[in-house]
Amino acid sequence: MELEEIVTAFKSAMDRILGYSCPPSDSTMQPGERMIFDGGRHEIDQYFKAVDELQKSIMPSDYQIEVKSLIQTAMARLKFEFQAILARLTDIDPNDADYISSNSSSVPEYEGVCSYPHYEMEVYYLRNIAERMNLEGHLAYCAVAYRNSRRIIVDSCLRLRLGTKKFSTKDIQRMEWDVLQKEIKQWITSSSTCFQILFGTERLLFDDIFQGDLGTAVYDECFVGITKDAAVQFIKFAEDVCTTRPSMQKLFEMLDLYNAVLHLLSDVNYFFHSKSGECIRTRAAELLPQLADLIRASLLDFENGVLHELSDPPISTGTTDSLTWYVSDYITRILQHEETLSKLVVSNPLINSTKCEDGIQFLEGKDRSPLELHLVWILASLKLNLKGKYKHYKDVSLGHLSMMNNIFFIVRRIKQYPELQEMIGKDYLDKLDETVLQEANSYLVSTWDRIVYCLRDKGLHHAFGFYKGVSRSSVRGRFKAFNATFEELRKQLQNLILEKLVPAYRSFLERFKSHVESGNHPEKYIKYSVEDLRDAVDGLFVEYQLCNALKSTSQ
Repeated sequence: MELEEIVTAFKSAMDRILGYSCPPSDSTMQPGERMIFDGGRHEIDQYFKAVDELQKSIMPSDYQIEVKSLIQTAMARLKFEFQAILARLTDIDPNDADYISSNSSSVPEYEGVCSYPHYEMEVYYLRNIAERMNLEGHLAYCAVAYRNSRRIIVDSCLRLRLGTKKFSTKDIQRMEWDVLQKEIKQWITSSSTCFQILFGTERLLFDDIFQGDLGTAVYDECFVGITKDAAVQFIKFAEDVCTTRPSMQKLFEMLDLYNAVLHLLSDVNYFFHSKSGECIRTRAAELLPQLADLIRASLLDFENGVLHELSDPPISTGTTDSLTWYVSDYITRILQHEETLSKLVVSNPLINSTKCEDGIQFLEGKDRSPLELHLVWILASLKLNLKGKYKHYKDVSLGHLSMMNNIFFIVRRIKQYPELQEMIGKDYLDKLDETVLQEANSYLVSTWDRIVYCLRDKGLHHAFGFYKGVSRSSVRGRFKAFNATFEELRKQLQNLILEKLVPAYRSFLERFKSHVESGNHPEKYIKYSVEDLRDAVDGLFVEYQLCNALKSTSQ
């Protein structure tokens, strides 16, 4: 290129650069002045072309001072506009559903800020500014400005969109369980959104602006600097939860928290793969063994709680103990976390062999996993606890009836879940079925013994002076005792039949009646509705009452 052409190109570039004043130190726009960006794509490209001409200029030495001065002017202008465009992106409302897309679920497919109007033009402008400033050694300025700007939007999203709160370690340790439980659930939802969607959106924006070597050069300064505080806030919450006292009521929330952390680790490793993110990667990974210890301790607390729970047993016939309900719910929920617990529970339960009456062989199975043994020990502990409660009943027969009902309830619940049956094992389930039959027999024997006891001769004969004979008042008392005891037994039998038969019939009818109703003459097979069956059971005893009433009337 001839010198004349070079000078002409230089003067054209100079006119373009000087067409925009160098912003003052407070980076405020002059009245009536507009930004290069607002001139549209053609204006932007012309300005960048002018900067490129200066940066590649081979002007004679007597022009070099002027070239450097013009480049400095251009850099000052580009710094100002870089900051101004970042401010526009920062002004996006973090509550806007378009900012964080709930449809995004995996890295790196994110929407959000990239759907903001003029996004592509603004990113194009920022990227080109960063490239030209890098050639002049000013990339660090871009990194700092970008970090400070985007950190504002991330912080706003945490507070306003995700509703995250900062707690001290003492706050967590002193927090009532129902409050902490809600915070853990909120953490699980918010952390997933933060790491996967918010961080993913920021990573996408960062990659679009600082492409290639530019991104590698400023990754720690920009992206890690923007997201590190938010990541630490989430990790610290989980760390503080790990310092709370283990408790049987915390087990499932801790399992949910463990699984959430496990799923987040891939995101943590993706976003914080660099050297400056090593601390975050390490702290996140260390959460898993801490939570595992808390889960094991909570499971042990549950075992001890079942064994030593001291609430008063229900007195009414046929009522299921609250502890039985609790254990039933607990073991079925444990089934939902079988995969995780099978990995975490690696030692056998601490069995108290002096109290275990079910036979130690059920708790020392060579082919049983530690988790399976824990389930068996929980059931054995429940049985021991209930037996300790009901042996104090003055009415021995009621104690047997209550034991039968509670063990039958837990066995029926277990048999609704084939996987749970397999974990507990047929041998121990057979043992529980055997217990139900034993308690039923004991109940019948003890109940009929009470009735027969009313019919004994002993105590009816009296001697008073010269009189020896049967006491009429004693005989009347025996008949009254017999009638009362028989009526009580009748009611107990009626309640027992209704409690066991009606639910089983209802379940069978709901599951299989469609197979009969679709055929011919379904009434030949389905004779009773649930209410019909209940009335029929009532009728077994109503007939007796009616006959008794008719006899009384005729007399």
